[in-house]
Amino acid sequence: MIDNRGLFGPHLGLAMACEQGDEARIRTLAKILEFDVALVNRYYMDSVVWAQEILRDSDAQHNVEAV
Repeated sequence: MIDNRGLFGPHLGLAMACEQGDEARIRTLAKILEFDVALVNRYYMDSVVWAQEILRDSDAQHNVEAV
């Protein structure tokens, strides 16, 4: 995966493109990976919500002042 090469290089590149909001790169990599662009965007947004929920729950459990 170093330098976005190897078996999962395109997948990492796609994740990075989503993080950076690079729509042209998202479309290119989705096509290479044979992914539906609409699903890529939906799954990315789902993952962002999931990560925020995990962080929120983690903060509440580990921050005594938050309780």
